[in-house]
Amino acid sequence: MLNIVVRLYIPTVVIAFILAYLWEFTFEPKIDVIGETAEEKWEFVFTSVAFVILALIVPTWIKIRRDLERKETEERLRESEYYLNEAQSITHIGHWKLNPKTKKVFGSDELFKIFDLSRDEASLEAFVEVVHPEDREFDLYHINRGLEHGEDWDIEHRLLLKNGIEKTINAIGRVIKDENGNIVELVGTVHDITEKKKKEEELKKKQNQLQAIIDGTQAVIYLKDIEGKYLLINKQYEKFFHVRHEDIIGKTDFDIFPKEMAEVFQANDRKVLESKTPLEMEEVVPHDDRPHTYISLKFLLCRSDNEPYGICGISTDITERKEMEEKIGTLSNALEYSSAHAVITDMEGNIEYVNPTFSKQTGYNMSDVIGKNPRILKSGETPQETYKDLWKAIKSGNEWKGEFCNKKKNGEFYWEQASISPIINDRGEITKFIAVKQDITEKKTVEEDLLRFSYEDGLTGIANRRTFDKVINREWGRALRANSPISLIMLDIDHFKAYNDHYGHQQGDTCLKKIANQLKKEIRRSSDFVARYGGEEFSVVLPFTDSNDASKVAEKIRKSIEAQKIPHEKSETGRVITISAGSATLKPGKGLSSEMLIKQADGCLYAAKKEGRNRVENLSI
Repeated sequence: MLNIVVRLYIPTVVIAFILAYLWEFTFEPKIDVIGETAEEKWEFVFTSVAFVILALIVPTWIKIRRDLERKETEERLRESEYYLNEAQSITHIGHWKLNPKTKKVFGSDELFKIFDLSRDEASLEAFVEVVHPEDREFDLYHINRGLEHGEDWDIEHRLLLKNGIEKTINAIGRVIKDENGNIVELVGTVHDITEKKKKEEELKKKQNQLQAIIDGTQAVIYLKDIEGKYLLINKQYEKFFHVRHEDIIGKTDFDIFPKEMAEVFQANDRKVLESKTPLEMEEVVPHDDRPHTYISLKFLLCRSDNEPYGICGISTDITERKEMEEKIGTLSNALEYSSAHAVITDMEGNIEYVNPTFSKQTGYNMSDVIGKNPRILKSGETPQETYKDLWKAIKSGNEWKGEFCNKKKNGEFYWEQASISPIINDRGEITKFIAVKQDITEKKTVEEDLLRFSYEDGLTGIANRRTFDKVINREWGRALRANSPISLIMLDIDHFKAYNDHYGHQQGDTCLKKIANQLKKEIRRSSDFVARYGGEEFSVVLPFTDSNDASKVAEKIRKSIEAQKIPHEKSETGRVITISAGSATLKPGKGLSSEMLIKQADGCLYAAKKEGRNRVENLSI
């Protein structure tokens, strides 16, 4: 401003004074006619000068004002351009202008930055070259439609920069025409949406994952707005109610279910909205086969300001469970009064129910066993194979029957006969197991007694003749395989008939018991065997024993019995009970047998009696 004043105003003043001077000394004499007096003349001069100054100053000030306005406009344009560039840099939006004749591209800094081009490469061809090869034809199609037919476009495509980086852009093009409809230029914007697309893809991935989880569950899941309009449903919802996701969105329960049912659902939703807390409720819903019962958990979905925008429901079909509970209830009533004790378990064998008979039989109350495994009853007497067979059968859907030796709460063992079956639902799936058992302890005791009596002498408690026959044959076979000797001692109570006649049969039985007990004391090897052979005759089997050792054992037995000093007044060999024994030893081989061993031992016994009794005779082959 000051510079303009100095350059224009001061020269003007100087010129004015020069004109005044010339007027005074040059022109004044010639213009006396202008005024009569000097004052009039100077007034004329100064008036003229003033007009001259004004003539010079006014255009100058007009020029100054215009220059100032132009500079202010340029400054505002520069400022606007700066902010525009900053805005484009922040938003990653570049603008462009295309000359349809020269194909020259004019654009912002951000445009060239997005395409990774310099301004020297401002041709349409250079920009198209950066478009991803797979999208180039698509991009050129829209550009050509704009150039040739005046069509605008708004598309998304990819770029592949020189450094290999891939971007995604949103390209918008507008066609500018003159008043005659001729295409003058094309303008538009390019928006780098790479990060936006990445976030959208990540969000879509998460949404797909969430949808997969929602669709993968067996529960029915749905989302409604607070007006009851559906926003989302999962595959289970579509499957059960024969609707498609796209068809149900925006609709209400009244569009899907009967009015009475929809009113119930709406009332339940209202309870959740009013309470603002998650609620669980049972809801009955029609299905193709029959009404199904669902347990529904409903809760609010809220915005960041805690205002609800929707209700989410997760409904699980519990129809089978309800029906099973009813069946079990009926079964339970029947089992409550059953004389058999019953147990119901889950698939893992954990106890869910026992009847009163079970508690009476085992001593365990229901609270003692619920949630526990029946193995708490195991006594250790039942073979492990029995349990393996049991589980194999029932897990295959078959009934298993068998016997257990179990243990009561007080530690007492008992026997039970069990029938265990799987409980199968309508889909053929095993859901539980039920065991019905009878106490057979008394029966087993009788059976064991009968079995014992068949192998044991009822009077003396040692093995009987039947068992002896099995054992001697078994041990003969073992000795044959081992190429080892086997010995047999046969012994007989001396003058036992006289003992019975004198002391009576009851005392005779007592005597036999004492002899049997003494034999058990003297025979201590686990492989040796004692039996009552018949009447007052006993036998001792000594596997892997030679003649010499067998003779020693026989003599030891004879002395120990005599040492018992059991009175026998009618004995011809002494005043106490004595025995005679025959000991025979054979090494099994060709032409020999266990019967021969028995015959040889019996022969030795006969020889001992013949030689005066209370002695041992031996034979070895």
